[in-house]
Amino acid sequence: MTVKNDSSVGATIARVTGDAGGARVPSLARRLLGRPSTGMVAILFVLVAVFSLMRPEAFLGAYNFRSIALAASVVGVMAIGQTFVLATGGIDLSVGSVLVALRDLRGLRIRLAACLHACVLGGARS
Repeated sequence: MTVKNDSSVGATIARVTGDAGGARVPSLARRLLGRPSTGMVAILFVLVAVFSLMRPEAFLGAYNFRSIALAASVVGVMAIGQTFVLATGGIDLSVGSVLVALRDLRGLRIRLAACLHACVLGGARS
């Protein structure tokens, strides 16, 4: 009795699935192109390349990266909080509306603070 020791991945898949013709394992490129996120990553790289060519001194600068990180931090913190809510089995659809309400209140507070400072400084001059 001859025992054939074929330890290739294709042979293993053929044994498990019962495919006598031998299954072919898709290449890395085929697996990556089959994912939906690959298109989004490709679009991101194209956008970075286009904007880098348009204004390389501004787009790839430290100030721009800091501005992008600062703008994304609020949404990132909210996303982390929502992840914990969903991981514990709950559901909370009010996260977006709370974010908008807090931004509106912050803007109102800044406007009122500026008005208050102007009134105090204007009253001190009189």
